[in-house]
Amino acid sequence: MLAYYSDDPVAPTYSCHARYALGQRSEAHRRVVHALEIDPKNVLAIKQLAEYRIHQALLNGEDGRDTVALLQGGLRLAPHAPELQALMAHVRHL
Repeated sequence: MLAYYSDDPVAPTYSCHARYALGQRSEAHRRVVHALEIDPKNVLAIKQLAEYRIHQALLNGEDGRDTVALLQGGLRLAPHAPELQALMAHVRHL
């Protein structure tokens, strides 16, 4: 089904939650990355990827800088998004 909508970022963005809930983390990650390849300004996908990176403890060194950069980019697109603000506060608190 997703192959049919391969240029639509909505399907892989929303299917990410289902895959994650089923414990299919690598597939969820693949789908959210695909959604961002289609639409780099997809704030929901940025949030989901940041959550994945936090869950995977990608918070130190270069990985941490990449996680913070991802969140900063999301906040530039949606400066008042409470979910992104909360994730950034969580990352900076660690």
